Amino acid sequence: MTPQEEPDLAKCHLEYSGVILAGGQSSRLGVDKAAVLIGGRTLLERALSALRPFCDDLLVVGRTSWPEVLPGVRFAADEKPGLGPLGGLCTALGLIRHARALVVGCDMPLLTEDTMRELLGQDGAEQATVARTHGRPQPLLAVYDRDLRPLLRRQLDSQDRSLMSLLRAVSVRYVDLSAPQACLSVNSPEQLEEARRLARERGEP
Repeated sequence: MTPQEEPDLAKCHLEYSGVILAGGQSSRLGVDKAAVLIGGRTLLERALSALRPFCDDLLVVGRTSWPEVLPGVRFAADEKPGLGPLGGLCTALGLIRHARALVVGCDMPLLTEDTMRELLGQDGAEQATVARTHGRPQPLLAVYDRDLRPLLRRQLDSQDRSLMSLLRAVSVRYVDLSAPQACLSVNSPEQLEEARRLARERGEP
């Protein structure tokens, strides 16, 4: 990315709400994913750290509380539990304070500020700006327009809970990330160990 393509961080801070989707049962991992430690920080804390430089409105969807105080962070239950990430996104778009939501999954521990800059640097007029790794869209690392909420509600009413179906129905700009590992999600003990290994390689404990 050239210097001209880098986003104005003050502008980002004013225009984006940060959303962390933290619902789901973590059945394969067997523990509360948001509280899992990698490099001395929980997955939730790591996600918040990646979002804070760009968002003055931070919303965690899928849980209503956290054991420690997290300044400036709001928590919200899913409007209709059990509808997966699409349901969480629909809830979030009804609660954000800005017109655009920078959305991440709670179980993506290798997100960095550089990855956020890379994504936001190409956010434009499309209804969504979505990260892509190895040619595969990553809808849980994306920017979504608040005006998409009615479309999401109709999709959920039709029993279609697929984020990929959503992307096929809207205008999307895809951003091929220079660091694909940023989209590594932790859904199993094996993926957790891989994330910890990669964090150590980056110099984290």
